[in-house]
Amino acid sequence: MVYPAGTLLKLFRKLNYQRIHTIFPPRIMARIFCIILMLLSLQAFSQQTAIYVDPERDYQRGLDLLQKQKYGAAQKLFFSVIDSKENISEEARANSAFYVGKCASELFNKDAEYLLLDFMKKYPASSNYQPAVLELGLYYYRLKRYKSAIEWLAKVDQADMEQDKKDEVNFKTGYAYYMTSDYDKAGKAFYLVKDGNSKYATAAQYYYAHMAFVSENYETALKEFLKLKDSEAFGPVAPYYITQIYYRQKKYDEVLKYAPSVLDTAATRNAMEISRMVAEAYYRKEDYKSALPYLIDYSKNSGGAGRTDDYEIAFSSYRTGDYAQAITYFQKVTGPDDSLSQNAFYHMADCQLKMNKKRSARSAFQSASKSDFNQSIKEESAFNYAKLSYELSFQSEALDAFRNFIKNFPSSLYFDQANEMLIGIYTNTRNYKDALTALETVKNKTQNIKAAYQKVAYYRGVELFMDNNSAEAISLFGTSLQYPVDQNLVAEANFWSGEANYKLNKYEEAVRSYNNFILTPAALKNERYNLANYNIGYSYFKQEEYSNALNAFRKYVKENHIPIRFVSTMQLCESQILTSC
Repeated sequence: MVYPAGTLLKLFRKLNYQRIHTIFPPRIMARIFCIILMLLSLQAFSQQTAIYVDPERDYQRGLDLLQKQKYGAAQKLFFSVIDSKENISEEARANSAFYVGKCASELFNKDAEYLLLDFMKKYPASSNYQPAVLELGLYYYRLKRYKSAIEWLAKVDQADMEQDKKDEVNFKTGYAYYMTSDYDKAGKAFYLVKDGNSKYATAAQYYYAHMAFVSENYETALKEFLKLKDSEAFGPVAPYYITQIYYRQKKYDEVLKYAPSVLDTAATRNAMEISRMVAEAYYRKEDYKSALPYLIDYSKNSGGAGRTDDYEIAFSSYRTGDYAQAITYFQKVTGPDDSLSQNAFYHMADCQLKMNKKRSARSAFQSASKSDFNQSIKEESAFNYAKLSYELSFQSEALDAFRNFIKNFPSSLYFDQANEMLIGIYTNTRNYKDALTALETVKNKTQNIKAAYQKVAYYRGVELFMDNNSAEAISLFGTSLQYPVDQNLVAEANFWSGEANYKLNKYEEAVRSYNNFILTPAALKNERYNLANYNIGYSYFKQEEYSNALNAFRKYVKENHIPIRFVSTMQLCESQILTSC
């Protein structure tokens, strides 16, 4: 029976030394000790040799290097384990296959995908199968291949996973969904992380809030951003979102209550944008005086101000009475043919009117009237352009402008006023025919319109009479008499109506018109007053009413310069009267 050296030494120690000494002489004892020492040395040497030639030594060293994150060196050792011809356990080979893939992933090597997939294919029952799935998902995530990351992270079994690792998987899944614009799924993933204690919790809360904001779920977003206001990482950006949420909800009082205080904090980001929303809140509340400093500051310092910002500065200046500044900024807005330019031209024109710059205002109104974006502005601008053209004596332009206005805006509140001015132009240019046409379209006949109607109808009647169109002349004289504003014109219309009827041999109607003329108070001072008696006499004479004719003639003879032919006519009347007796 052979005993190991260590066992022999133990047995030897158990024996009483004196007893052994009595059994064996000193020379034998010395040999025994030498043998034992030699056996012990051989055993130690054998153990060292066993360690030195251990076939899994590279595997152990690889694990040590992997733990120290020396992935390149570790991977070489794991490859040597896989390729080794020695008697290595299947577990060590399988694990090494996983670790070469993990090292490749950590090193961003292009073969990481292949190595990990190859491992999962060869060792589906390995305890490292799920870690390989996770590693592949994280590898895709780091490469920003988010769709692939989503696919593999979804395969990770989180059942026995530590909470911190679960949070990592859920956060990165959420972020991958976020980057592929699938906000619904991203929100669900972030929701699992945001209220935890992991290092991913705050970031998850931010993205969850941001997506709620993008989805216009403002109350949820506001709740989350308010939690982030003290966060070191996201606290500086939270005020921007909070302010914007209040602004989008049209809670302008909340904007003005919250935002100005955070603008004083140095850490706050997007300060200029927050300032812009403060300006907008004041602007929407029509507090233009308070809005102006913020608007001007944003315009000068943001680098991102545009035409809308210039317009709001202009309009705020306009509403606060600073017309010169308003004009300056309105001019910056004009240019493109759009609603903003149309509004700018319209309000700029009003500023110029208030500064008594009628020519400039006329030009601005003309520009505003050419745009179709806002029909109310187009209508009012077209009217004001025509009106200013009239007032500034651009008669030809005013005439065309009013004609176009009446044609284009027949239902306008300014329709009658435009017609009235158009009639004034026609009257001043003695275009009574067109003036009469314009008058006939006026719905609300004011006193001025009635006066114009009387005048235009009368003068148009005279024109027709002179053109030997007595019938139409009589009709227009009658129209003129319907609006007896000016008594002198009443007298004239009656007289010329008598003349026209006489010309048409309508002597009875002529007598009636002449008598109406004589009975008009204003006729007493009319140079044709006595001539009416003369004409009445001849009208009766033509009807062979000699007695009435003689009476009319006798009234007329009171005047001097009686024509010789008239005397003979009176004599004829007298003879006719005597004969009839």
